[in-house]
Amino acid sequence: MKKKHIFLTSFIALLSVMSLMICSVYRNDQIQELGRSGKQAVIWYLENDIQESVLGLAQTIRPKDDAIKFDSRLPDYLKSMISNDLKEKVTKSFLELKEDANFQYYAKDLKSGREYGNKKLREMPQNELRDSSLLYGILEYDKDGVAKILGDFSDMDFQQLSLNRYLRYFDSVEENGAMITYHINDEQFTQAQAMIQNPKQMKIIFRVPKEVTKDQGLIARTVYDWSNYTQFSAIAAMIATMVLILYLLFYPIAIVEEVNPFQTFKKVKFGFLFILLATGITLGTAGVMALSGATISGTLQSVMNEYHIMMSEELLFVANVVSWMLLFLMISIALFAVKYIFVKGFWKYMKEDTVLGSMIAGIHRHIDALAEIDLKDNANRRLLKFMLMQIVIMIALCLFWWFGMFLAIIYGFALFLWLKQKLNAVQHDYRTLLKQTQELKEGNFQAELPQDVGIFNALKDEFGEIRVGFEKAVREETKSQNMKTELISNVSHDLKTPLTGIRNYVELLQQEGISETQRREYVSMLDQYAKRLHALMEDLFEVSKANSGNIQLDMARLDIIALVGQVQAECSELLQERELEVLWNLHGEKQLSVLLDGSKAFRIFENLFINIHHYALEHTRVYVDIRKTANRVRIECKNISKEPLNFDTDDIVDRFVRGDKSRHDGGSGLGLAIAKSFTEAMKGSFRIETDGDLFKAVIEFPLIDDTLAENQEEG
Repeated sequence: MKKKHIFLTSFIALLSVMSLMICSVYRNDQIQELGRSGKQAVIWYLENDIQESVLGLAQTIRPKDDAIKFDSRLPDYLKSMISNDLKEKVTKSFLELKEDANFQYYAKDLKSGREYGNKKLREMPQNELRDSSLLYGILEYDKDGVAKILGDFSDMDFQQLSLNRYLRYFDSVEENGAMITYHINDEQFTQAQAMIQNPKQMKIIFRVPKEVTKDQGLIARTVYDWSNYTQFSAIAAMIATMVLILYLLFYPIAIVEEVNPFQTFKKVKFGFLFILLATGITLGTAGVMALSGATISGTLQSVMNEYHIMMSEELLFVANVVSWMLLFLMISIALFAVKYIFVKGFWKYMKEDTVLGSMIAGIHRHIDALAEIDLKDNANRRLLKFMLMQIVIMIALCLFWWFGMFLAIIYGFALFLWLKQKLNAVQHDYRTLLKQTQELKEGNFQAELPQDVGIFNALKDEFGEIRVGFEKAVREETKSQNMKTELISNVSHDLKTPLTGIRNYVELLQQEGISETQRREYVSMLDQYAKRLHALMEDLFEVSKANSGNIQLDMARLDIIALVGQVQAECSELLQERELEVLWNLHGEKQLSVLLDGSKAFRIFENLFINIHHYALEHTRVYVDIRKTANRVRIECKNISKEPLNFDTDDIVDRFVRGDKSRHDGGSGLGLAIAKSFTEAMKGSFRIETDGDLFKAVIEFPLIDDTLAENQEEG
């Protein structure tokens, strides 16, 4: 168990460290520069967009100029369609670059002097424009539309743009040398019949700054393309894979295979495992590369900033770490699978852990099962006869050719309905019995069992007996738990009171400047609380021993009348405090001998008189009645209660149960429970009776003659 935990901890730590190390170098300047597209790549990517933006800019500053020169023979609908397609395309390209923060432009109509765009570019010298730009271009069109091109686009063909890339719909395009023919809606025309017109008498300047901001614009996406960082991600993944190979290669496979997720994937058949791992690693690799590239390039950061997502950097870091860890986990599972195959053996693995091997093994098991069918069993014979009969019937029906096949279909359908009916009946009986088990599980013991559940009748009878047993066990357990709960609650309460008093008086004694009189008073109170706590603990021990049957008895012959009288004399001061008068009725008896443990018997009657002191009405009489009945002696102690007797007489002798639940005067609530336990331990009986406000304790002990008493004492 310890080795499994060590491996799991070290494995998670390894994945975490590798993922954190990879993600920590994202901000490295060399890494970021590695993924920055160069000037030529950007020019190549933006060539068409800039060409179209130039046309769109020219259309913006001089909208009345015709963008296309059409042959007069072309139908008007075709001219309109081509013009609209071109206008839509160039406008879209221009607007996309126009809204890009990294694209600056300036245009001037040399004929009218109208200017449009960033006028600072007009005043910027060409050398400054060159040095401060990632790329730039200066286009000067003469009156014929011939462009003089300066800058990074000098090799680009701004003289004549191909029309076919602007046409949304066309049937086909034919190229015959320099001649291009378009086929649209049964119309055909050459490029010379629909030529894109370059701007005339216009100067256009555009540039991309050397420091490109990482926003969501076209240029930023081009410069900081996430795919440029796949090389870094691939190298990092390969290095991490080598580390995992070394780690899993040298770690004992007996430990690895007992730890999830390796334990789970070990149970998956090879075909499914291969599909899962191949799909997971492929998608995971692509996802990690895309996520890491978009993170390094700043694309994701700019998106999150645009939507004002808080703690975006931290969230991106955590997402990248988790993605790398998941990828490494899939790779680790794949490496484990390879190692597991070699350790187990290739052929053994193919036989036991592949889909094909499982199918072959399943077929073999079914063949063996058929061979082991016991035909002596009546149920098996009936089933076999039924199957053979169906085969014979189907063969006979097929002899009638097409009509027989029709009959076979009808017969099969009827057989299906019959079997379905039988199955439904079995399922109904099963669901009925299952419902009863659920009722039993939920504690509903009153639910009636069905009269007839078919083949499950024997099981129904067993469930009935189980229900009775469960009901009894639950009832007894509930009672036991309630008693335990009440015991704990009462013990806690009765222990807390003296402990709280002791703590309070200890704090008072710790105060400075108390007088000697106060000190003696506090010490006296501490002594009282300590005695109270000691008495409670003694009572708890007595009850515990009584319940466990561990009471040690020293039996001897005693005069019960003298014993009760002695107890009354010991408790006389308590009774006088409440002005209680004790009246005796001995029915002419002067001495009644019983076999008792003297100390335990004394405790019984002491607890009774203490209970009378606590609960009897002041200025009333207490009656002690002792009489002989057959071979037993009956002792009754009666008093008038000062509080209504609204308790159960069976519960009052339980532990910690008081007749007056509002009393908290130091009684433990164990007195009557101890008295009952001691009485029963000495073969007597103890019960409580009430009549209105009359409280009566009735105790009976077996009487003995002198001969019997002597023999028992000697024994």
